[in-house]
Amino acid sequence: MNRAFRAGETLEDYCRACKTDRLHTVIVVDGTGRPIRVIREEAGLTPVAAAKWRGGTLVLRRGTPGLQEKSWPIETFFHKILMLRNRLRALEQQVNASDLPDDVKIKLEGYVSGC
Repeated sequence: MNRAFRAGETLEDYCRACKTDRLHTVIVVDGTGRPIRVIREEAGLTPVAAAKWRGGTLVLRRGTPGLQEKSWPIETFFHKILMLRNRLRALEQQVNASDLPDDVKIKLEGYVSGC
């Protein structure tokens, strides 16, 4: 793989579970865009909940009349959610690997889990 990927993109790759080429959805990438974690498309766990949402738009309309609405591609919205989730997981791993006392670790993990 020579190109950089982003979470939510699809790639065709050899599936170690099925022993055949399958479509996978990228879940986590490293700093260079190399996929670290993927899931099979058939699993139904794609970042976009269903095909009907692909290519869709998320629109925010303000309650005050006359103000401009804001819209984003829905894939961008889900990408932001996935990236936040991945950063929280990384933070949790850092807390677990730290030399902090166990009671402090538990307290910090509670904060992370609450997010």
